[in-house]
Amino acid sequence: MTRTITEIENEILTAKENNSVLQEINTTSRFSPWRAIVYVMAYVVYSLEKLFTLFKSDITQVVTNNRIGSLPWYAQVSKAFQVGDNLNENLQYNTINADLQIITRVAVKELPESTLSIKVAKGATQASLSPLSEAEEQQFTAYLNKMKPAGVKINAQSLTADQIQITAEVFFNPLFARDTITTRLITAVNDYCSNIDFGGQLNRNDLIGRVRQEEGIDDFIISQLQVVQNNTTVTVSRAQELVAGYAVFDNTNSAFTYTPV
Repeated sequence: MTRTITEIENEILTAKENNSVLQEINTTSRFSPWRAIVYVMAYVVYSLEKLFTLFKSDITQVVTNNRIGSLPWYAQVSKAFQVGDNLNENLQYNTINADLQIITRVAVKELPESTLSIKVAKGATQASLSPLSEAEEQQFTAYLNKMKPAGVKINAQSLTADQIQITAEVFFNPLFARDTITTRLITAVNDYCSNIDFGGQLNRNDLIGRVRQEEGIDDFIISQLQVVQNNTTVTVSRAQELVAGYAVFDNTNSAFTYTPV
């Protein structure tokens, strides 16, 4: 941890007081030449320590991300996948082509029995995320099997987004038109979905809190919250991990009643 300028300055002053020769310098004014020298030296040391701290942080991050077999390493390797391209004998691509690197979202999780779950999706933005095609997923799985350390089992998945379905009562300020409230409600739910971390969870209370931030919506009481995951419907009481890693709002199969207050 980088010391403050004051801490370094005080250490210099303490060392000065412990030196019999330097004890003869006894001016207390902070504006004296020797105190100015002490401050400059303290600032130089502080700047150097700060650079060392930043350098250490950068090196630690590089080592962590490149440690073969670590979860960050698998995420980095997944994003480096180039669709339709072959690896050379050194398990590298002869040419790095960003246009072929279609995977933009990765979630890596450890499972029992030396198995890793790797969920991926493609798309430039959260709103445009989509699964890999069947051919792309086959190529990606083959790529991972070449890159992974021996003995590790890979469960790679790229699924259509989980579908969030809501049945709820909306308590709203009657000074606002109902259509306005509906628009704000849909905007809030879509915004909540787009801000869930890839590989994260649908959280009932967080969803309610996001909707209640909208002007004119006084309360939002969910009677039923469901998520359709890979053709299976799950009722969510508190939180539910997203099987696909990401989710979208299924407004068509949701139902809202409106109560003015």
